[in-house]
Amino acid sequence: MSKNSGHLVIGGVMLALGTVLALTTKNVETPIVSLDKVGIVLIVLGAIEVLWTLKVMLFPSPNSRSQQ
Repeated sequence: MSKNSGHLVIGGVMLALGTVLALTTKNVETPIVSLDKVGIVLIVLGAIEVLWTLKVMLFPSPNSRSQQ
């Protein structure tokens, strides 16, 4: 599996886990942070990971093209 594919999988898993946490743990209270907020953070980070990887795949930098 290529490096970019791995990043897409990681971002997708983060999006999925974040969505599950955000939707299923609304009333769960923990001492430090609520789990639905952790889910929202995972959704945001997963989306950033996926979008950044897609940007790198679609618009590679000139330096990366010369190294291949």
